Order: sequence, then structure tokens, then C-alpha cells
Amino acid sequence: MTAVRLSLMLESSKIPKDSSLSRREIRRDKRRTRIRDAAFELFERQGFEATTIDQIAALADVGKGTFFNYFPTKQNVLTDYYARLSAGFINNAENIKTGNAQKRFAKLFHSIETTLRREGQMVDVLYPEVFKQPKLIALDEDIEERVSVLYAGWLDADKDKKKLRDDFDTALAVRLIFDIWSATLRNWIEADKSFSLAEELNRKFELLFTGLRAKNF
Repeated sequence: MTAVRLSLMLESSKIPKDSSLSRREIRRDKRRTRIRDAAFELFERQGFEATTIDQIAALADVGKGTFFNYFPTKQNVLTDYYARLSAGFINNAENIKTGNAQKRFAKLFHSIETTLRREGQMVDVLYPEVFKQPKLIALDEDIEERVSVLYAGWLDADKDKKKLRDDFDTALAVRLIFDIWSATLRNWIEADKSFSLAEELNRKFELLFTGLRAKNF
């Protein structure tokens, strides 16, 4: 059983037995998860472009019309997945309450790498599509906007505590952080995840924060 499929099965199993959801809603949720499981399995096995909706419906043991009741297109399966994945990243970031900005980034990067490795081949399938599919591009831009606010808050908090210099442009620093992240993630995926993403990012961020750090820290 693939890691992605397992994670989605675990996700669906979190529905409580005495949930206020109607039985019909619970059945719909389980069917949606089954369709998504089937799509991910096929994407992993033969690639996104080579997978058809007919194949997904057949593997999920549903009619083609049922597929469309949940996902307007096969692209929406990936959009749904990316939204869930990114929501987890953002939630983890928001829950990092202690440490200076550099330590918070280190905790976040460790969490992200752990998740990406667990998700396995789906990360390789998703990554190139984020740059091609309009809905994924729009979602990625929305995620970046939300995370930018969070990152800026971490940096400004350290500025206020005099841990970082107060003469740098926070927005520019956040842009640089995204540039470092994007380039490192691309290299990591192209290298078949042969090195530690978190460790590589931490090395680069040590250089970045050496320039941002206040003299007395």
C-alpha cells in the first residue's frame, strides 16, 4: 500500500462513529476518498498525463458520472491534494510558537521534509504540475501570500527584540527566503531526494541570518 494512499485512508478513518454528519454525508466522504485514493495510485504508477478519468473511475469502482460529482476534472484531484497538503504545512507553521525566527524555520523545514518523504512519489507528480496548471498556480500564489505574512511576523518579532538588525526590508527578506526555498526544493526533487532538504536549507539560512543578525547576538 502506498504511503499516500495510507495517509488518505487514515484521514477518512478520523470520522467519529457518532458524528453529527448524516449517513449520506459520511458515505459521500468515503466515496470521495476512494476516488482520490484510486487517482493517486494511478498517478504514482503511470504518471498524471497518462491517467484518464475512465481509469480512475474503474479502479475506484464507480461510474464516470460519480467521479464528476466529486471532481470536475482530474486536475481537481491534484488541487484537492495540494490544498490538503499545504493546509498541513501552514497549520504546522502557525503552531511553532517558540524560538527565534531561524529556529522556527528549522523546525518548519524538518516538519515539511518529513511530510514530503512520507507522501512519496506523489510529490514528484505534483511538483511539475504546480507550474503548469492554472488552478494549482493560483493556489500556490494564495499559499505564498499567507505564508509571507507568517514569515514576516517571525522576522519582525526578532527585530522588535533586537535579535535582528532593524535596517533591512522585511518584505525583501521574505522574498529571498522564498527564492532559497524554491531553488533548494527543485534541486532536492531533481536529485531524487538524495540529501536532507532540511539540513541544506538550514545551512543556507545560517548564511542568511548571519547577515541579518544584530551584532550583539
